[in-house]
Amino acid sequence: MPAGTGISGLESDGGDRFFCGGGDSGTLRAVRRPRP
Repeated sequence: MPAGTGISGLESDGGDRFFCGGGDSGTLRAVRRPRP
């Protein structure tokens, strides 16, 4: 996440993706785990 970004809640799809709420902005973010 970028510096200063607040999140609310964090869930995983059981694979390589994580989903989190954007706190005050109301944005939904999907983040993929980096591959080695």
